[in-house]
Amino acid sequence: MWAAGWQNAVTQIGPNFVCIGNTMKRISVIVSSIIIFHTPVQPVNALGAALAISWQHSFTHSEAVKIENAAVGESLRSLPESSSLAD
Repeated sequence: MWAAGWQNAVTQIGPNFVCIGNTMKRISVIVSSIIIFHTPVQPVNALGAALAISWQHSFTHSEAVKIENAAVGESLRSLPESSSLAD
């Protein structure tokens, strides 16, 4: 029963959840390295980090959308011919 519950939980995790998780991981690594190593942050550094994070988020989000669209297309192809929406 535990395995079935785990499988159900994993299938409910969508690509957007992974996208947000990757972005939050990157932010936490940058902030923790600034705190631990006492790195001085200049406006140019902050701008570069913000650009890198926003690019990474948009790239991961676009990949998540591609995966989601492919899954929807695959599920539509698996429908029988008689169940078309035109009927």
